[in-house]
This record gives sequence, structure tokens and C-alpha cells, in this order.
Amino acid sequence: MKTEYELRVLEIEPKSIISLLEELGANKIGNFEQKRYVYNLNPAQDGKWIRLRTNGRKTTLTYKDIVSNTIDGKKQNVEIVNKAFVGCKIKKGSHTITIQFHAPFKNAGLGISALFIMIGGFWIWKKSKNL
Repeated sequence: MKTEYELRVLEIEPKSIISLLEELGANKIGNFEQKRYVYNLNPAQDGKWIRLRTNGRKTTLTYKDIVSNTIDGKKQNVEIVNKAFVGCKIKKGSHTITIQFHAPFKNAGLGISALFIMIGGFWIWKKSKNL
């Protein structure tokens, strides 16, 4: 499973970031709009929520479960910010921020995927024998 990093950067100047990316050799691949819907569990639980996200072509539904949240190696208390995000207070300056999510159904998903790959492989093999 890919690691996903989400953050909100305050006081950003888009034009200067675009210039910096271009100076570094980045190529713009397009403009994309994305809708994101966040739902708390019922009853609400700190550090756990469900996110539905779509860009009009691809839609994902993700269960989020924060198992570790540290800044400079020190555990942080998470809080809901902007009515939809999990965050914590941080002092101005340079920091090492680590947020680890738990994927509770990862092994089940891998197992089901492997099973269907084997069934598909067997079906293709069986079909090739009947030709």
C-alpha cells in the first residue's frame, strides 16, 4: 500500500511555488479539480474517519485510522480542524512531522485479490486446454 501524505500549508503563494517547480524541471500535466467528503464515525472517534474523494473520473472511499502522530518525535494530540481534517498545533519553524495510518483491511484485500488472480489464472488455463 502506498504511503499517503496530506498536509495543509498556510500562507502559500501559488505563483512562487509554480516558478520554483518550473526551475526544478517539473512539468505541468494539467489542472485537476477534486471533491472530498469526510465523514466521522458514529459515535465519533479521535483519529478515525471515512473519506470519499473524486475527480470526476476516479473515486476512492478510504477508511482512515491514525495510529501515530508525532512532531519532532513527540506524540501529539489530534484535533478536528476546518470541520473535516485531523491536525494538531505546531510552532513556527522547521519540524519533522510523522503521521502513520493503519490500513485495517489490507491483508484481507490482498488475500481476496490473490484468490481472484488464482481463479482467473485457472479459468484461463482451463479455457486454453479446451481449445
